[in-house]
Amino acid sequence: MKNNIYLVQEFCAGGELFDHLASQDHFDELYAASVFEQMLKALWYCHKNKICHRDLKPENFMLASTSEGPGTIKLIDFGLSRKFFEISDTGEKALLRMQTKAGTAFFMAPEVILGNYSNSCDMWSAGCILYLMLSGYAPFDGETQDEIFQAIIDNELDFDDSEWESVSEEAKDLIRQLLTNENDRLTPKAALKHPWFKLALKKSKKKKISSSHLQKLKEFSKASKVRKIICTFLASRVSNEEVKKQLESFEKLDKNKDGYITLKELHKGLGKDYTMEDAMKIMDSVDTDKNGAIDYNEFLAATLDAEIAKNLRKLEMAFKYFDINHDGVIDDVELGNQLERSDLGIVEANDIKAMLRECDTMASGKMNYKEFLRAMSVYSGKNVKTPNDVIPDTLEKE
Repeated sequence: MKNNIYLVQEFCAGGELFDHLASQDHFDELYAASVFEQMLKALWYCHKNKICHRDLKPENFMLASTSEGPGTIKLIDFGLSRKFFEISDTGEKALLRMQTKAGTAFFMAPEVILGNYSNSCDMWSAGCILYLMLSGYAPFDGETQDEIFQAIIDNELDFDDSEWESVSEEAKDLIRQLLTNENDRLTPKAALKHPWFKLALKKSKKKKISSSHLQKLKEFSKASKVRKIICTFLASRVSNEEVKKQLESFEKLDKNKDGYITLKELHKGLGKDYTMEDAMKIMDSVDTDKNGAIDYNEFLAATLDAEIAKNLRKLEMAFKYFDINHDGVIDDVELGNQLERSDLGIVEANDIKAMLRECDTMASGKMNYKEFLRAMSVYSGKNVKTPNDVIPDTLEKE
């Protein structure tokens, strides 16, 4: 209905981390390390993009699936987040101190309570979550909010209860370095290098870089711009299970775990058979937003499995996304509008008509459905059938 607003959001079948934690009382160190590593990666990505979450707590982390083990963790609820970096009218850049008392009492940093803080408050909250995951209770407690705040400010951290007897000293040390003075607190990058992760995760299976993914990265440079855009669209609409292997390869290439593959990381990951020039060509092709690194969505676009990239149902959805007026063809205005309002890559206005010409076998100035599929190498023009019939030139008008 036109008077309603509908939000279509990603479905995380595993539910809240909080509920999972409540059902377990607390996690063993291997499980906690796997979860906490993902939390820190998410924080590093946010802070690198100058975003402070300001309300980290177990309820704001979701489990992507119901599979055994931690699986993929998703950070949600950015309602209290804000940019902590500002460019003034004179062009001067500055990191902002924040004053608003934002967050949830049990996880607030002392400087937030006092009304003068930086993005480091997220790392305090992360320390509280790790403490909770390993023990089953919050590090600072009280009967009232004022009592909780006073306990946080006093910061009398201890590991005296029986729950901590089986927890490693490395885990306790990491918590101490997070639940400390703002100036001494670890950053996400430093926390990820803490010895606890090596100790806790040494039994976990090593992730490997798939040779097929490396080959697809190289082949992506030969793809047409239209194909790259379609693949980028499809990559943003896949499930975690569909791209599980790609995630493992991405994490193996992303050595510093900041959510981006740099040229240096790419060259090292490709191996000795690839020169720096090869790596530069791949980077230039895959880095569609031209920020000098490959993010996860760009990596997915380049390494999509054939079952996804040639799935007719998914491709029909992609075609309808670009065919704004649903007349069965995509023109340069529609393509330009959708590129401008999305993260599908940076394309100059002059290149859009040229992109269409690459696919426009009928010289109509537009791209029909069959030409769209041909751009994805799905349709050869000879008796290719859908589950029901021969692929039409255009989809039915809606």
